[in-house]
Amino acid sequence: MLAPGTLAPRFRVFSTHGTRVSLADFRGQRLVLCFFPRAFGAAGLRETRALRDSAVALEAAGVALLGVSADTYSRACDFARAERLAFPLVADPEGHVCRDYGARSSLWPLTHSARALTYVLDEAGRVERAFPGAAGAEAALAFLKLPREVQPVRSLRALPSPAPLAVLEPTATAAAALLRRAVSGAVSGNAGSASSGAALRPALRVVRPV
Repeated sequence: MLAPGTLAPRFRVFSTHGTRVSLADFRGQRLVLCFFPRAFGAAGLRETRALRDSAVALEAAGVALLGVSADTYSRACDFARAERLAFPLVADPEGHVCRDYGARSSLWPLTHSARALTYVLDEAGRVERAFPGAAGAEAALAFLKLPREVQPVRSLRALPSPAPLAVLEPTATAAAALLRRAVSGAVSGNAGSASSGAALRPALRVVRPV
């Protein structure tokens, strides 16, 4: 683990954003550099979710984020998509970056994984603080005095239910009048005339369901 004041080792690696990133890219701003053992593991989930949930506050404070694990590039990309991580991850399957930062597991030849370890680097690329363990990311946020505020996933607004169609229903009075006129028209022989046809149309009222 690197001591405070140490100049952070340089690196230039491929990230899940599809571009190469280097330590020089973050010069002039603070950087939270988070090492986690494995994608989808308990420690990795805890660390990256803590940073993801505080991403808005970190960005507003001008603090950059970068995650590192010993996974393959494809697995790191799968993890970033599954966890909706807006910040880049670095796949370090050979463990070179992990080794330089003292974040390679003591059982590396057997487990081939990183240690849970989070650094806060200053604007000049020097170590401000190091926070080991799965709670390291949360400790880094507390050190930076940034709250962990969960950003809810925006859901689509529920559309109002369509209003029921109005129903045209003859009134009782109109129905009785219709019957009387039909009988009268049949007797007079004028039921098929245009005038009687108009007369047969009942008064209608609009009934809207409640």
